[in-house]
Amino acid sequence: MSLYNRLLAATVESIARTFQKRVAAGLQSSRNFVIPDQQEQAGDTTDFDLITWLVIKAAG
Repeated sequence: MSLYNRLLAATVESIARTFQKRVAAGLQSSRNFVIPDQQEQAGDTTDFDLITWLVIKAAG
């Protein structure tokens, strides 16, 4: 499970970085840009609901 936890943490980190880049671009492109509240920003694995599927294939 630790592999999957690391993958999930890396994914959330990537989403947060992308969000920060978009905020920075928005601030540079428009005077009317509003920074979202901290509660609306993704930054932790608990900010997401993870939905998984397990597929079991019969042998043969």
